[in-house]
Amino acid sequence: MNMIQDSEGFSIRIPAKTQAKEPVYIQARMSADSPSRNRIVVETGSSADVVINYLSEEVNIRVDELTEVRLEENASLNIVLLQRLNPSTHLKTHTIVNQAADSMMKIHYIVLSGESIDNRLQVNLTGKNAEHIAHGLTFTEGTEHTGNHVQIVHAAPECRSNQLFKHILSGTSTGNFIGKIIVNKDAQKTTAYQRSSNILLNNKAKMDIQPQLEIYADDVKCSHGATVGQLDSEALFYLQTRGIDKQDAEKILLRAFAEETLDNINIENVKNEVIQYVNQKLITS
Repeated sequence: MNMIQDSEGFSIRIPAKTQAKEPVYIQARMSADSPSRNRIVVETGSSADVVINYLSEEVNIRVDELTEVRLEENASLNIVLLQRLNPSTHLKTHTIVNQAADSMMKIHYIVLSGESIDNRLQVNLTGKNAEHIAHGLTFTEGTEHTGNHVQIVHAAPECRSNQLFKHILSGTSTGNFIGKIIVNKDAQKTTAYQRSSNILLNNKAKMDIQPQLEIYADDVKCSHGATVGQLDSEALFYLQTRGIDKQDAEKILLRAFAEETLDNINIENVKNEVIQYVNQKLITS
């Protein structure tokens, strides 16, 4: 199914006990100063895949987007957001998710270009045994900036969450990741993980990371980790000793770095398309 987003946004509803056979594809064409409000509802016992392809042709535009997502009991949703914007576009997305018991959601942010992109994700796990996986892969170059801000609230027992966000930065570009996990008092037996891994391709690119945990329950498994660095010099040297020139060796290591997030996209044709875009990005970087 294909859907073109208009200035008012889009609305998707998957009726109860329905397994959508094909992904819903949305062409989100950015236009000047056109805030949009979107809504996705997956009713009880249903599942769906949604792919949002962000494109911009106009120059010097600013777009604000709000997406509300509701998953009812035992519902499942996969979302892939592919952001390929022209170098002068400023985009802010705010996704608010509410998940009922036994629901499952995966969301992937793939950021390939855009002057300024600010992705905000707010997840509320309100039903027992709900699960949320949020992954992201971002490339910035020149003077671009991308921020990924995630807050996951565990409000019910036995819920699980996993955050994995990776940035590859070059030029004088900047990025930030703010990840917050909140575990409420009644949310016992919570499992929550968060990791941010980042590679700076030169000394002028900058990355800011702010991991945060707020835990009010005592029977939980929670952790966070963050790294910022350059390509592994030993691995780079090893590849060069095998006859691979430095530039190609760097691309091999960057592709391996990106694969962890890409492998978790379980919409096969979309995964293959994203891998092609990432490979093109590595060739031109």
